[in-house]
Amino acid sequence: MLQQVRRALKSVGQVLQQVRRVLQGGPARPSPDRAWASGLTASAVRRADFVITGAIAAGQHHTLVLKEDGTVWGFGLNANGQVGNGTTTDALGAVQVLTGAVAIAAGYQHSLAVKADGTVWSWGRNDTSQLGRTGTATAPAQMTGVTNAVAVAGGTSHSLVLKADGTVWAVGANASGQIGDGSTTARSTAVQVLGLTGVTAITAGAEMSAAIETDSAGAGCVFTWGRNHLGQLGEASLVNRVTPVQV
Repeated sequence: MLQQVRRALKSVGQVLQQVRRVLQGGPARPSPDRAWASGLTASAVRRADFVITGAIAAGQHHTLVLKEDGTVWGFGLNANGQVGNGTTTDALGAVQVLTGAVAIAAGYQHSLAVKADGTVWSWGRNDTSQLGRTGTATAPAQMTGVTNAVAVAGGTSHSLVLKADGTVWAVGANASGQIGDGSTTARSTAVQVLGLTGVTAITAGAEMSAAIETDSAGAGCVFTWGRNHLGQLGEASLVNRVTPVQV
């Protein structure tokens, strides 16, 4: 026990010496037991097969990775084609599914990506038209009628798209008003969410949606809409909202 205390005091003393040295204008001396600081050779560490420098997203039981080169990779449960490799076979390792992407999102059992040209691509479960298109669901295909996109978000059965002009668009299930178009009618193609401009970020929950809107003073305002049975909209009620309300 005494030896442990002595070692701890010694470590504290070394830290204080380095702080004192920096305050006096000198460089901090590297700790001898830190290879990254001292220039010594670090111990071998197994690295992944690819370096993640872009983005990552997770659905119920699948994961998406966006690499720096714009490729999208998927793995995990694939019963509805949410991995995106053209099959419904579960992927135990990462497989490439798309190129030219700049943003990704994962819904409950569907996936979304924005390409550099502003188009949105979707794949996976589509029982409520959350993909915003028809056709094959096991591989990425372009969402109908959406251009100039910069970000996407996926809920359980609906999808959100943020456009470069700051407007938000939504598609899919709408029983709780999560589309935000003033109705509870499901949408098979993307419609504009009412009352939002200057939006800079979006996200989607199970049956709800949220966005950050920048006001004229440059401050961020949070808006929510959709299901609110547990107060998840944050606007002091338990009432579902079919259009965005400010938190």
